[in-house]
Amino acid sequence: MSEAAQKFINDLNKKDFVSADKGFQDLLNTKLKDNLDQAKIRLSTSIFNPAGDVDVDATASNETEDEVVDQEAEAAADEVVDQEAEAAADEVESEVEAADEIELDDEEKSSD
Repeated sequence: MSEAAQKFINDLNKKDFVSADKGFQDLLNTKLKDNLDQAKIRLSTSIFNPAGDVDVDATASNETEDEVVDQEAEAAADEVVDQEAEAAADEVESEVEAADEIELDDEEKSSD
């Protein structure tokens, strides 16, 4: 697993979401850049080598074990973030409902 992915997971475990967000963005940008580079290779190969003698997928997109592990880690981290965000939203919603109930009780008492 790459250092960036490990740091991202550690930040999530520490609930340091600001650092985790930056780490996630870095991981995502790296992945997008790699995919863009592969697309450029495929495009240039198709333009300058229309016979297709070179197997671009075999040379440019061989995923290493680390990349697969990184993808799994990203998926697991996304799930953790989603679960924690949902839990936080539920907590806020409960607090809002409780505050609304208190306001209604206060209004009923003041109207009596």
